[in-house]
Amino acid sequence: FFLVQWCLYYSTHDSTFSFVPFWWFLIHHIMEMFAQIATKLRLHKSLPRIINHRIYSSSSTSKLPRICVVGSGPAGFYTTQYILKNHNTALVDIYDRLPVPFGLVRYGVAPDHQEVKNVMNSFVTTATNPRCTFIGNVNIGRDLTVPELLTMYEGVVLTYGAAGDRQLGVPGEGLPGVHSARQLVGWYNGDPESSNFSPQLDSDTAVIVGVGNVAIDIARILLSPINLLQHTDIPDTVLERLKTRRINKVICLARRGPLEIAATIKELREIINLPFCRTVLDKNIFLPLKEVLGSIERPRKRLIQLLIETALDSSSKENINSQFEIKFFRNPVEIVSNDSGSVSGIKVYNSSSSNEEFIPTSLL
Repeated sequence: FFLVQWCLYYSTHDSTFSFVPFWWFLIHHIMEMFAQIATKLRLHKSLPRIINHRIYSSSSTSKLPRICVVGSGPAGFYTTQYILKNHNTALVDIYDRLPVPFGLVRYGVAPDHQEVKNVMNSFVTTATNPRCTFIGNVNIGRDLTVPELLTMYEGVVLTYGAAGDRQLGVPGEGLPGVHSARQLVGWYNGDPESSNFSPQLDSDTAVIVGVGNVAIDIARILLSPINLLQHTDIPDTVLERLKTRRINKVICLARRGPLEIAATIKELREIINLPFCRTVLDKNIFLPLKEVLGSIERPRKRLIQLLIETALDSSSKENINSQFEIKFFRNPVEIVSNDSGSVSGIKVYNSSSSNEEFIPTSLL
């Protein structure tokens, strides 16, 4: 290979041989070969240029430390902000498999929580810093490996989140109509990876396993009046699908009791106060909690007090057309299918009564 390049160089340049120009001629041809290979592998169109730049920079006399951050969500940008603030000469490259930055802030926060998404303003300031470069549409592990990054940077920080779904580990989990929270959240936030996802919304009842903030977000989006969602940044395609929904009831299943609920008071208050929606809680579970309310720590005490007031509230809202319910002490046992092979409901074990129950639904 070396001799072939030598002949190519000699035939296209002056007869007087100079080793230094030939050396750069050789490097140029090697990088062209790399660019062709990268194109065949469908790498990000700017990746060869970036790698070329990083290789030459690391071999130059420059002593500026280069740091690679993998993942452009909140963790990635907070890490980058810390590096840029505490090291005046450090250069940071942020890689992400998506073509645009901000991760969960862009595709995970509910579209009706714009005040939370305002943190992107701070991230934009970081991304436009001359010492920071965003490199999107690059999948680390496929397009580039961590060992390759270590040859180009003084440090590599992995700040990416979970790319897969957690499994319940119960029979019937793979039935049509059973979806992960990640899929639904990505769908109503316009995540490009969920562009082909379209849940069936023709069931009267939707069931959600879990009572964390994400579960409450999903329930609120499914039950919110269209006129409220129209003022958010929810995608138009999703809004049109929600206009045709039949869902008027959402049930959240909690494996444990109210004292262990994962959702925060802000999220719970939002759905309890949702217009035209009634929140249903078993008052028999909350009556005994009034006796121990004084011994609960203040943050948790305020949350439990809100739930007690809601469970014991005998007043009714006007024009109720939907319902939100939390069923405590329910453990999933099996997801049941109908004759067509789709989900028809879920069997749960009620640990407070030691009975098995069946909850019908076609959206889980």
